[in-house]
Amino acid sequence: SSVADGRSPAGTAAMAAAGYDEATLDASRLAAVEAREAAVETAIQSGDSAAAVAAALDNPPLGTKDAGIKARNAAVVLRAMAAVKDADIDGIVAAMSPDEADTCMKYVYKGLESNNTTAISGSLFKWHAQLVEKSGLGCIVRTMTDRKTV
Repeated sequence: SSVADGRSPAGTAAMAAAGYDEATLDASRLAAVEAREAAVETAIQSGDSAAAVAAALDNPPLGTKDAGIKARNAAVVLRAMAAVKDADIDGIVAAMSPDEADTCMKYVYKGLESNNTTAISGSLFKWHAQLVEKSGLGCIVRTMTDRKTV
């Protein structure tokens, strides 16, 4: 991740502070989503679902208003989450930081609101249960009240 191209949170914030326009920021965010998508696919193909989830949750495009970028990133995260065996969800959630758990919960709700995820909604409920067990009800409250949506 490079600060100069905005692929890190500090890079995107630095670009915004430097006065880059929204189109430039979104181009950088899209490049970051594409890189994340490649990293997730590589991790899934190598059988490392924990690395796939970690890569998927890294630096989500919270600052964009572009629904296409958010939808593409959500698809990447949901693909990573779907690749995890139910028995492995607990261990992956247990290793998450509080911020990662909150971000993951945002994607659980994003997946449940979508009509395209009926095949994995049972898995999403298992993710939800594990996230609540780890982070408590505060995780739900923070997800519902955070203005930065996924």
